[in-house]
Amino acid sequence: MTALSGPLVNLFLFAVFLFFGEKAMMFSAVNLALGLFNLLPVKPMDGGEVLYFSLCRFFNENTVRKISDVITVITALILFVLGVCLLIKSGYNFMLLVVSVYIVFYLYLEKKR
Repeated sequence: MTALSGPLVNLFLFAVFLFFGEKAMMFSAVNLALGLFNLLPVKPMDGGEVLYFSLCRFFNENTVRKISDVITVITALILFVLGVCLLIKSGYNFMLLVVSVYIVFYLYLEKKR
């Protein structure tokens, strides 16, 4: 529940700012993007924690780690491809590439421990 509280607050603020009209549209969009981004099923983010602890109810810890790692790598690859497409289309926006590299680097460092 703790891991879900941050993204849920972002989604709540998204809904609240929608009622303020066009002046608050940027705040609304930022909260929606941040809330959905934090719900990605990758380990360093809240969605990854929710996935991990949800799977712990059904599988042993070793299996959960493997499943979580596979989902993290697949998500990082998807973000990488989307990041390359976004960079090509915009010519300057490389943030999804940075995030995908961060996720893979985080997973690598976690494995070295």
